[in-house]
Amino acid sequence: MESYAYGMWPFVVINAGIFIFFVFSYLKPKKRREWRSMGAFSAFAVALFTEMYGFPLTIYILISTLGSKYPVIDPFTHVNGHLWVALAGGFYVCLGISNVAQLGSYHWWAGNNG
Repeated sequence: MESYAYGMWPFVVINAGIFIFFVFSYLKPKKRREWRSMGAFSAFAVALFTEMYGFPLTIYILISTLGSKYPVIDPFTHVNGHLWVALAGGFYVCLGISNVAQLGSYHWWAGNNG
């Protein structure tokens, strides 16, 4: 049985802190506009690592909408955190779709630029 794979809040704090500290030490904002940009980046970093390690908000919201159509999806398992795999019906189905799209785009690009 799979366990709950989210809720690693120390990783959220550590990684967001490292990224924010790095950008802060590199850019050194002085003007109000620069501080505003730094605040936007900080919010992005916190949101990014919250989604990665804390709680998958996107999955939670989509499961509440798609729950009646896909009742087997349990949003609290790490495997179902990969939304396209869960919605496509499995890893190999998603892999096949991805490979067809990649090969098709390669042939299209080669035909137009060859």
